[in-house]
Amino acid sequence: MNVCSKCKNEITGDLYISKLNETKILCENCYYAETFCMAMSKIMQICKKYKNTNLQMHKEELILEIYKNNKQKNLYKILEIEKQQDKLKVVILPDKITKIIDIKDFEELIYIINNQKQVGIPNQKEVKLLRQKYKPGTKVQLIKMYDYISPVSSGTIGSVDFIDDIGNIHMKWENGSRLSLIAGLDEFKILED
Repeated sequence: MNVCSKCKNEITGDLYISKLNETKILCENCYYAETFCMAMSKIMQICKKYKNTNLQMHKEELILEIYKNNKQKNLYKILEIEKQQDKLKVVILPDKITKIIDIKDFEELIYIINNQKQVGIPNQKEVKLLRQKYKPGTKVQLIKMYDYISPVSSGTIGSVDFIDDIGNIHMKWENGSRLSLIAGLDEFKILED
């Protein structure tokens, strides 16, 4: 008979090994409670790095508010975060995008959102300069795309299709994607012929 090291109840299903102490055997409920606490602790550590955030706990869900600036005015995004077994379920509002990610990917998500909010819309003079620099057909190689939905993979090569009136660089990627680059946010380099 196996007994949970934490709640002392008999374990009738699968056995789980504690992530904190490998000598402890846990029932499913105690294991997920332990991993939930560990994940929430890591999330709180990540959020402390950013001064423009406000983290609140509601039952078994965290609410992360991300502001445009440090004065906590101009709310930019709200993340509703729940632990789902070994993953995090993150709902990004107002976009209504749901992502299921590993805890290790949460910091990257926050980093991307913070980078996105710092990019403004270029004025017409800046758009004109972009159009002069990135003419249709210009070959570029992607270094990093700061998109939390479905970024194009680093190293992908593509050609400029056109630049719209708000400065988005519309692309034709070799992998078939048509996802645009955002100047001042995404990292890429021009390939010489």
